[in-house]
Amino acid sequence: MSLKLFVIIDIDTKLENLKQVQGCKKGLGRAVFTSSQAQCLPSKREALLKMKHHLSDTSNRLASWSPYGINCCNWEFVVCNNITGHILELHLTTPPPFLHETSIFGGELHSSTLDLKDLNCLDLSGNDFGYMQIPTFLVSMASLRYLNLSHAGFGGSIPHHFWNLSNLIYLDLGGNLFEGSIPHQIGSLSNLIHLDLRSNYYLNGSIPHQIGNLSNLLHLGLGGNSFNGSIPQEIGNLSNLNYLQVEGSIPNGIQNLTLLQHLDLSQNLFNSSIPNWLYSFSHLKSLILSDNSLVGTISSNIGNLTSLVTLDLSGPIHSSLGNLASLKHLDLSNNAINEELASSLGNLTSLISLCLWDNAIHGAFASWLENLTSLMLLDLTNNQLNGNPFEIIGKAPNCWMTWPYLKIVNLENNHFTGILNISMGSFPWLIMLNLRVNNFFGNFPTFLKNTSNLIFLDLGKNQFLKRIPTWIGQKLSNLKILVLRSNKFCGPILRQICGMIKELLLKGRVYDYSTTLGLIANVDFSCNELSGVIPTEITALKRLHFSNFSNNHFIGQIPQNIDNMKSLESGFFKKSSFR
Repeated sequence: MSLKLFVIIDIDTKLENLKQVQGCKKGLGRAVFTSSQAQCLPSKREALLKMKHHLSDTSNRLASWSPYGINCCNWEFVVCNNITGHILELHLTTPPPFLHETSIFGGELHSSTLDLKDLNCLDLSGNDFGYMQIPTFLVSMASLRYLNLSHAGFGGSIPHHFWNLSNLIYLDLGGNLFEGSIPHQIGSLSNLIHLDLRSNYYLNGSIPHQIGNLSNLLHLGLGGNSFNGSIPQEIGNLSNLNYLQVEGSIPNGIQNLTLLQHLDLSQNLFNSSIPNWLYSFSHLKSLILSDNSLVGTISSNIGNLTSLVTLDLSGPIHSSLGNLASLKHLDLSNNAINEELASSLGNLTSLISLCLWDNAIHGAFASWLENLTSLMLLDLTNNQLNGNPFEIIGKAPNCWMTWPYLKIVNLENNHFTGILNISMGSFPWLIMLNLRVNNFFGNFPTFLKNTSNLIFLDLGKNQFLKRIPTWIGQKLSNLKILVLRSNKFCGPILRQICGMIKELLLKGRVYDYSTTLGLIANVDFSCNELSGVIPTEITALKRLHFSNFSNNHFIGQIPQNIDNMKSLESGFFKKSSFR
């Protein structure tokens, strides 16, 4: 067998191992419950019940963990061996909280976990353990192959003997508040395929050169920490890497990592040009070079990276970017792109997301954007674009239907003007629309009736006028953030907008708003010409964190029950005629 073929087979084996381990990460990848017919052992059942007793579970996600449930192999988040009934996996993860902050686990991890002698997968990611230290008993769980404690609210120093878990294949400690340095013993975890220590700001010291001993690594994330010194040259020994994210002085040894598919060198602030060897990384699918101090011109050779799917960089841009036909995600924010250079991006017809915020693009809304029919995210914030973006070069407003999959549109802080025409059509997938700080005018845009998935809406600092429509409470039932400040809206805030908890009789018809805006988190009506009284139903917004009604013409009293809004952090009511 040739050496080249051996390496390929070896890499494929590692990738297969990683897929198996990532199956654990995804919570079985098949179901929350196991299909095991085996009965769990009574001692394992008791261990789980003790764990539950010490965990905080405000949403009762562990309801199936009951003393009356005989077979714990059928409990949620538990995976057993189909034959022996031994517990192999625990998936106590919480997805990114966003609007589900009450569903996270907390409390403490009890030592009864040690009784699960065969446990090879433990996922506690996305929770809040109050920045407690990793329990020292975890270092005794020699059977663990997969351990994910990312974004779980752990802190303090990492236990000294933690690095003795020599069977680990997957280790993710990212997004916590760990402190201290990484000991050289990390080099003994020779089976690791995935190591992620990102975003632990208080991790410091130098990266030990023994990290170069982890020859099986496919994924290495070390950024977002406070490491000092240079990245060790030995990192170039990790020839199997396909993902690398580091900060610090970049060693030339990285040029040996020719199998890299994802390279993130953002926030390094290296004052140099992109090294020529980087353009030879033919396998690269993702290249992140943002927040640096690149000098010189980015070489036209960047057009040779034809496998790129994601590109994020800051620095002088070359028009050869238009050759990267496979690109799906492009972020050229905070550069000096002009309209002529931007027009070359019209060739990138596979783009799904395009971020060009904080550039020098000026003039009318670009016609070349019409070529990007797969766009889901468009961000043109902080440019000098003008005219009506919904009438591209005099074409009918419904040309926006070129982008039927749009989810996020951010046009903040430009010089756009005009009326948002109703014939703009519908955007069934739109979740965020930000038109803040422009010169749009006319009535509240009626096309928003068709955006039932909208979560974030900011129309602030424009020239919209007349009344806020009553249909917001019905049509925008998923809205969480609503900003209408600094316009010319007038009239009262009608009760339909408040997401009422109880039914309201209006014009002989009964409307139930109990499932509408009750979860809204931020609302800003300031600096308009609104009048009347603030509806008491505003206090039904149980998740409201911020409200601003100032600089209007409200009369009457501030709603009396506002003191009962436990989530409210800030409320502003100044410059109205309240009693």
